[in-house]
Parts: sequence; structure tokens; C-alpha cells
Amino acid sequence: MNKKFFIVAILIFCLGGYLSSQSKTSVWSGQISKIVKGNGTTSDPYLIETAEQLAYLSTEEAKANGFLSAHFQLVTDIDLNHLLWTPIGAPAFTGVFDGNGHTVKNVNINTSGHYGPISWDANLGYDYASWTTNWTDASQLTYGKTLYDFRDGNIRIWTESGTRQRPKIRAVTQDHTTGEYNWRVYIPPMEMNSQVSIGAFLYYDDEHELDFEIGSGTAAARSAVNAQDDEVLMYITSQLNPEYLSIQPIQSGKWHDLRLSISETNDHKYFVKWIVNGAKVGSVKLEYGKEIPFGILCSLENLEFMGDAPSTREHYVLFNKMGFTPK
Repeated sequence: MNKKFFIVAILIFCLGGYLSSQSKTSVWSGQISKIVKGNGTTSDPYLIETAEQLAYLSTEEAKANGFLSAHFQLVTDIDLNHLLWTPIGAPAFTGVFDGNGHTVKNVNINTSGHYGPISWDANLGYDYASWTTNWTDASQLTYGKTLYDFRDGNIRIWTESGTRQRPKIRAVTQDHTTGEYNWRVYIPPMEMNSQVSIGAFLYYDDEHELDFEIGSGTAAARSAVNAQDDEVLMYITSQLNPEYLSIQPIQSGKWHDLRLSISETNDHKYFVKWIVNGAKVGSVKLEYGKEIPFGILCSLENLEFMGDAPSTREHYVLFNKMGFTPK
């Protein structure tokens, strides 16, 4: 059997053409890493050693750097971990891919639209240079530690065990009003009932705040919504004016698209919809309107009310997109 074939076929047919092998499997974390070995020629192909390096082929950077017309060889088995996979597809890839007797499994093809691995909205920071210009630190209780970085096309934020650390990043511009706010977030498995919360939210002050807050939750809260072992709790909230709260389970170990849609009513108040993976999960009319503009934040915070006990290990979250479209 000829093991060289176009990666277009790999993606369209869910990478089912690889042969089995007994090598160690690389399980995809959802992150992206550059390929570091090989020259991309027939005699010296680029070597794909990890799932993160395979994911690099879906990036605009790979296309711009000529990778998609090169020769590749897979040197390990790949488990894409059922995470949302962005197809490369025709006509982008014109190179040759040698499966080399390895397997690629657990593919979850993204059919809902393009999600480039570096997809931060252009006016908020598309690459590292513009990101550092358009985003700023908003952390609390980190005591000089920087607990976030720009890694493999994602913003990674983490907290250390047993602390009250609240690392946050905020868009420099804080005058956003009506429009569509989009976050693409990887929610990892979290320590059961730990006091850790992922935040994708809009903030003016403590009485004017709109949130996605996501964490394992207390045992009582989990029981109330019948959360399963592979689920965490998503709190969608308006902090006063009026107060609004809905708690819903959401699956961990996956990327999710979170959206806040804010429009203006006839009496000039905000009407807010919370949308997850294209489905509305909550809505409320607020008691204020454009006189209250928002800042946009991404966070991972150790918050006492989000669980029964402090964390006993490091937690992290990945943000792959933060886009805003004014309306």
C-alpha cells in the first residue's frame, strides 16, 4: 500500500487512511506548535511528532510560510481527543503527506465555520505584537506574578494551587456597547468542587457586569442541575440592574464558542442574549443602556463561591478568540 497521499483526503475522510502502529500516541491538547524537524523536501520531509504540530497545518501562518506545498512524514500516532478540528481541505494543501504506518483517531471535524488557530479579532490583537498593544493586565492578588502568556496561538491563563490568585487580561479600549462579543474557550477538565472559575465577561463596575463564569461548582450546585462527571457548571449572570442568574452544565475537555449579543430596545435599554455554540441559553433586559460602556475581559480566578474547597493543583484555560463586532 502506498502510504503517501494528500492531506486533503485525510481530512475529508476523517483521516481514516492511516495504518496502525505500536508507537506512543500524542494526544491533542487543543494547542498549536510549529514543526521543528525537516526541510519539507522529498528526501528530508517535515517530521510531525505531536498532535500540536499536525494542528499547525490548519493555520494561516503555515499557509503563508509555504508549508502546505511541502512534504511531511508522521512519526507518531495521533489522538485528536474529539476536540473541534479545523479542516485544511482543498485547495490549500498541495503537498505530500506520508502516514508512515501511523494512525490518527478521534477526529471531530469543525463544520460550523472557520476557526483559525490564531483568530483574535483584528482590532483587539491578531498576533502577539498587536495583542500586547491592545490588551493589558487586569489581575488581582497575583502579587507581581504574570500568570498568562501567548502560547501556540492561544492565550493561556493559569492559577497556582491553594491560592486566591485572580489573573485577568482586559482590552485596553473600554467603550464597547451594542454588538456581538465572541470568545472561543477551551474548558479543560477541572478538579471536582474546586474554587476555580473561568471568566469571559464584560465589566463597567460591580453593579454593571455581564458574565460567563465556568467552574466545577459546589457539590450542591452540581446536584441541583444533575451535572455529569465530564461536565462543569456555567453561570450566566447580570450583576444587578437587574440581577440575573442561570446555572447550566457544560462539557469539559472541549472548545466552546461563547457569545454575548447586546442590542438596544426602543426605550434605549440593553437587551442581552447569552449564546453557547450557536444556541441561546439565556436573555434579559437591563435597566441601563449605552450610558454604560463595557471593558472586555478574559480570566481564570480562584473564587471562594465557585466551589467547596481551594484547588490542590494548577488549573488553566485557553482563549483562542476574542472578537467584537459593533452594531
